[in-house]
Amino acid sequence: MNLECLKFQARPYQPLLEAPDLFLRFRDLELDPNSLLKFADRYGWIGEAGRADYGTRGWMRAVGISQWQEEIQAMVVAHHLWECLKNEEWRTLRKYFVWHRDVFDVRAGIRIVGREIQPERNPEIIDEWTAPTMAWHEWLVKPEQVAQLKAIGWRRDDVVGPARLMLMNLINPRLEVLCHPRLTWI
Repeated sequence: MNLECLKFQARPYQPLLEAPDLFLRFRDLELDPNSLLKFADRYGWIGEAGRADYGTRGWMRAVGISQWQEEIQAMVVAHHLWECLKNEEWRTLRKYFVWHRDVFDVRAGIRIVGREIQPERNPEIIDEWTAPTMAWHEWLVKPEQVAQLKAIGWRRDDVVGPARLMLMNLINPRLEVLCHPRLTWI
């Protein structure tokens, strides 16, 4: 086996030094394959889900376009929730969070079609979605969290706490993949 073919020139790679707003650039990407490939060619792949033949350099881990689109859409939703919280847009947040009438629980209902964020009020009604589309329809409060949430000031019909929790649910799993910081209740 010729070891010469396995040598690659290494260089330091710290894209956030070059582009501190890289996360915003990623969020603002168009969802078409050409925009995604241009970004990947400049800054690298995200995650891994398959392998792509990288010419004479062998195989390289890669993800499909749909995964890129989902990550961009999740970032668009996270940024939207952050902006609503920061600007105290409670009326907008009330479109996305509905409290159960009997139980201390709140449902998040958010859909994003392309880059347009919409409330998801009737998830049972499935209309024709145009791709790429994602939806979050979930009850947010686990029974073991009720006492803790009440202790930190959650009350029925509040949207600030649920919006923060939804934001945590969007961000923390993505941080856990490569590092271990996380958002917390405080």
